[in-house]
Amino acid sequence: WEPWHRSEVSGRLIERGQGEESGGLAELAYERALASDPTNFDTLVNFANYLYVKKRNVSRAVGLYELAVIQEPNNVPTLSNYGRLLQEMGGDDAQVKQIFQRVLDLDPQNVRVLEQMAILSLTKEKDLAKSQLYYEASLEADERSA
Repeated sequence: WEPWHRSEVSGRLIERGQGEESGGLAELAYERALASDPTNFDTLVNFANYLYVKKRNVSRAVGLYELAVIQEPNNVPTLSNYGRLLQEMGGDDAQVKQIFQRVLDLDPQNVRVLEQMAILSLTKEKDLAKSQLYYEASLEADERSA
């Protein structure tokens, strides 16, 4: 098996089962895939997503996202998920904003990140005007994608 197959298998394990036993199998499959090829981008991202969403192991997920972003610094979904995770953790607002701005540089119509920038502008910067601009841009982008 090539490493990407292992990542695929672990992803399927997650899809199939919701119980702790299948979750344990998925985590074990990710651990093995990562041990086999610690730089496999798909394994890094899928394992980070799994840890973040299913296990709420945010510190480990952050580390995996960081490695993935080093490998593919222009991967919009990975940057977006990484920024959102840091934001949820109450991470450095400047870093979160920088990550989200990078996403918008790559994908100016990214509705999810435009919404997150609106929230950051309002809650952290207390800038209602900027928040409104991001919010309006997210609505326009959402209408275009419908």
